[in-house]
Amino acid sequence: MRGRTDRLSARRAVARARRLAARGHRLATRDPRLLWAHPRANAVRARLAGRLHHAGAVPSELDGRITVHRDVVSVPLVPGRDRAFSGGLLDGRTRHLLPEAVHLDTGEPQQEEADPLALTAGSRLPEFRVPVLYGGLLHGHFGHFLLESLGRLWAHEQVRGLDPHVAFHPGYGRLDLLGKRGFVEQTLTGLGIPMDRVLLLDSPVRLAHVLVPEQMYGYGLCRNPPDTFVEFVRGFSFPHSVPEGLEGATRVYVSRSALPGRLGRPMGETLFEEYLRGEGYAVLHPERHSLYEQLTVYSRAEQIVFCDGAALHGCVLLPDLAARVAVVARRRDPRWDLSRIVDQFHGYGQDVTWIDAVRRQYQFGLDSWDARALVDWYEVSTSLRDAGFTEAEFTGFGDVDVPALVEAEVRDFAAAVRDDPRFTRFLATLEE
Repeated sequence: MRGRTDRLSARRAVARARRLAARGHRLATRDPRLLWAHPRANAVRARLAGRLHHAGAVPSELDGRITVHRDVVSVPLVPGRDRAFSGGLLDGRTRHLLPEAVHLDTGEPQQEEADPLALTAGSRLPEFRVPVLYGGLLHGHFGHFLLESLGRLWAHEQVRGLDPHVAFHPGYGRLDLLGKRGFVEQTLTGLGIPMDRVLLLDSPVRLAHVLVPEQMYGYGLCRNPPDTFVEFVRGFSFPHSVPEGLEGATRVYVSRSALPGRLGRPMGETLFEEYLRGEGYAVLHPERHSLYEQLTVYSRAEQIVFCDGAALHGCVLLPDLAARVAVVARRRDPRWDLSRIVDQFHGYGQDVTWIDAVRRQYQFGLDSWDARALVDWYEVSTSLRDAGFTEAEFTGFGDVDVPALVEAEVRDFAAAVRDDPRFTRFLATLEE
C-alpha cells in the first residue's frame, strides 16, 4: 500500500508543479517526466515529496568515492571570467564551491566561485528536502554530453535504494530532452537512470542532502578510466535497430558531408565517399539517425572510419566494441593535440588509427571546429590501406582540380557564415 501512496504523492507533486507553470511560473519544459528546480514549483514538490523519504535517509555506509553533503546551495552555471563556468554546488554556510563537485577537464577545474550577486537571495531559497545524487554537468551537445556528462553516474546503482533524484547543472548547448530520438533520454534510459527522477538545476535552490560521486570520466580521464566506470557503462542496454540501407554493413564510413554548411568539414569529402563505397563501405550520416540506430551500426561493424567529430563519442557507450576504428582529422588547432579525440578508444583497449592529412584550412574568424579544411585524400587512402582498412589507394584524387575544389568550397563556406559577426570582424581586419 505504501508503494502506491508514494507513487501517488510523486504524481501529485508533479501535477501541482505543472499547475504552477500554467499560471505563469515557467518550468522550462513541457515534459511532465522531468523535474526542474524552479523556485515555487520546487517548494511544492519538496513538501509533497517529503512523504517519500525521511530527512536522514542517507545510508551510513557508502562507497568512499561518494561524499555526503548537507545544506547545499545550487547556483546555475553561467560563463566564467577565468574558467569555463561560474557557479555550481556551494557549501550552504561558507558559500564556497564544493571541491568534490567541481567538473575537471584534464585535471583542471572548470568552475569558479559564483558571482556574489547570485547569492543575495540565498537565505530565502526554496529547499529540496529529498536525497539528491549529483550527476555533474549535463551538456546539450552530443559529443560533450557523452564524454563529460556520464562520469558521476556510476554511483546511481549503489544508491538506487534511496530512489534519489539525479541532479545536473545544464552546461553547453540547448538541452533537448524531449522525444525518444533525443540522445540524452536514450543514454540515461539505457544506463538505468529514470527520467522522472532527473532534476535540472537551472534556478537557485537549497538542497538538504546531496551525494557527490567522484568524477570518473571526461577529458583526461577517458584515456584510463577506472574499472568501476567501465563496468557501469558495460551495463548500458538499448534496442537494436538497423537503419535502412545499412543492413549487413561490416565496413562503415561516418561522414560529415551532409551537415549544414556552417559546421566544420573537410573539402571534397563526397569524392572520398565514392572511393570508399568502391572499397565496400556503407556511408552513415549520423545526424539522420537516433543514437540507438548509430550504436546498432557500430556494434555490427568490423571496420569503422570516422571523419573526426562528435559522432565518434557515441562509442563511449560501447566499451566492448569489436570493430577496428580509424579517425580522419578534419582540422588543425595549435592550442590542442587533436589526436586526443581517440583517447576514449585507447581507454577501452580498442584498436584505433589516427590519420592527419590536413594541408590547410579556412575558418574566417570562427573556431577551428567550424573550419573547412583541405585534406590530402590520397594520403588518407594510403594510410587506410597500410592499416588494413582498404585494399587500394584513392588514385582518382590525382585527377581532381584542387584549386577549383577549394574555390567552390570556400565560396560555399563564406555564404554559410556570412551573417556570423565573427566573420564580419574577420573581414574588417583585411586591407587591400
